Amino acid sequence: AGRQCGLFDNDQLIEVGGDDWGLKWRRGTGAITQQGVGVYGLPGWPETFQRKIWRAHLVAGRHSVASQWTAAALHKLWPFPVGPALT
Repeated sequence: AGRQCGLFDNDQLIEVGGDDWGLKWRRGTGAITQQGVGVYGLPGWPETFQRKIWRAHLVAGRHSVASQWTAAALHKLWPFPVGPALT
């Protein structure tokens, strides 16, 4: 989750040995938050442009990619700054 702005999906949880019971328990304690369909997050992470893109990517599935203006902004290409139009 650290490399993904504090976000992860169900498949990633299972890959590291997690299960539904542990997920439900941690959600109940507030240690994990629901961020989208099948996407979870660690509380306390700032809501940045990159976090929004990670969330969208994880909800869409691992086959998805950032493209066009979003990809240009992620790669810091001019004149595509991160801003309200891209968030």
